[in-house]
Amino acid sequence: MINENMDRVARYKRTRVRKKNVKARMTTIWYLIVSLNNKMKEDLNKLKKIKEIICEVLNIDEIDDSAKQEDYIEWDSLAYLSIISELEDQFNIDISSKNINNFDSVQNILTNITQ
Repeated sequence: MINENMDRVARYKRTRVRKKNVKARMTTIWYLIVSLNNKMKEDLNKLKKIKEIICEVLNIDEIDDSAKQEDYIEWDSLAYLSIISELEDQFNIDISSKNINNFDSVQNILTNITQ
C-alpha cells in the first residue's frame, strides 16, 4: 500500500514536470513564431521599398521579385549607381567598393540590405 502511494506520488510529480516542460516549450515556440512573423513582415516591407526604388529609377510601373539587371535594358550602369545611391539614402546603409557589385537583382539587393 505504501509502495503504491509512493508510485502514485512519483507519477504525479513526473506528470507535473512534463506539463511544465511542455508549457515552457510551447511558450518558446510561440515567441519564435512571433519573432519570425515580424522578421518576415519587415523583409516584405524592405522588398516593397526596394522594388519601388528600382521602378522609380528605371521609370517603369512594376518589377518582379526575381528581376535581374540583365532583364531590363533600362538598368544600365548609370541606373545601377542611381539605385545604389537611393538604397543608401532610404535604408541608411553604406555600400562599399567591396560589395557594390552585389546589387544586380532584387533578391541580391534584399539579401545585402538585410545582412
